[in-house]
Amino acid sequence: MTERKALMAAVALVVCAGCEESRQSVYTAQTAVSLATPPAPQDENTTRADELWAQREDPKKLHQALGLYEKIAAAHPSRRDILARLSRGYYLMAYGCLSVEEEVLAAYDKGAGWGERILGLHKEFRERIAAGKKDYQSLGVTTREDVPGIYWVYANMGKWSVAKGFITVVKNKSKLKAFIDRVAELAPEFYYGAGDRGLGAYYAKAPSFAGGDLDKSCSHFNRSLKIAPNYFGTKVLM
Repeated sequence: MTERKALMAAVALVVCAGCEESRQSVYTAQTAVSLATPPAPQDENTTRADELWAQREDPKKLHQALGLYEKIAAAHPSRRDILARLSRGYYLMAYGCLSVEEEVLAAYDKGAGWGERILGLHKEFRERIAAGKKDYQSLGVTTREDVPGIYWVYANMGKWSVAKGFITVVKNKSKLKAFIDRVAELAPEFYYGAGDRGLGAYYAKAPSFAGGDLDKSCSHFNRSLKIAPNYFGTKVLM
C-alpha cells in the first residue's frame, strides 16, 4: 500500500470511528456526595469483602467480594479505596473470568464506571465535565489521590475498546493516551510502574500514523522495569 493510500485509509477509519458506539460515563453521578463523608468503619461486610478479595483468583470469591464492596460503596460513596477496588475487580472479572462477549463488555464498562466515580469526587474535575469539557482534557486538575481512578478507567476503557474493535480503539486513542500520560506524570511508581508500562504498550501497538514508535516503547518499558524489575506483567507486555 502506498503512503497516500495508507493515509487515506487512516482518515477513513477516524471518520468511521465517529459513528461507533460509545459507553456512558458516570463522572457526575455523585454530584450530591459530600466530600466530608466519614470513611466506613471496618464492619462485618468490609472484613468479609477483604477476606474474599484475598482469594480473588477464585471467580466465585471475586464475584462475592465485588457484591459486598458495592454495598459498602452505596453507603459510603466517597471511599476512594473501595471504588478503586471495584474498578480493579471488574477489570479482573472481565479479563480472567468471563468469556461471553456481552458479559466481558459489561464488566469492563462497570469497571470504568467505578473508576470514573473516583474522579467524580474531585469537585473541579466534576464541574468541568458538567460544563461540557472532555474528560481527557480535564485531567490537569487531578492529583495523586485521583491516580487509581485515572488508571483503572484507562485499563477498563482500553480493554473495552479492544473488545469493541479497531475502530473504537482509534476513536478512543487520544483519551487513553491522555489518561496513561497523567498516571505516569502524577505517580510513576503506581501499580508497578503502570504509567510507563501503559505507554510502552501504546507506542508498540499504535500504527505509525497514530504515533507508534518502537524506540519510545522500549524506553518506557525499561523505565517501568526500573521501578518494578520483578513485575512479570511488564516483561510479558514488552
